[in-house]
Amino acid sequence: MSGQRSRRQRGWYPLTDDWAARIVAESGVRSGEFVVDLGAGHGALTAHLVAAGARVLAVELHPGRARHLRSRFAEEDV
Repeated sequence: MSGQRSRRQRGWYPLTDDWAARIVAESGVRSGEFVVDLGAGHGALTAHLVAAGARVLAVELHPGRARHLRSRFAEEDV
């Protein structure tokens, strides 16, 4: 079984940087708004939300991805 198929069977679809940027741009999120990123994965959407000035609560159940998020956004209030 390929890694891609295994991820999809578990319901994990990694969000590309391009899609994350588009989602944030089209959402109209403004600086200071509070956003919950459920299933934050590796933080593609989280990064664009932070760049837009949003206050972000990133939720990730997978322990490895959660560690990655804590490391990636250690300097941010995420």
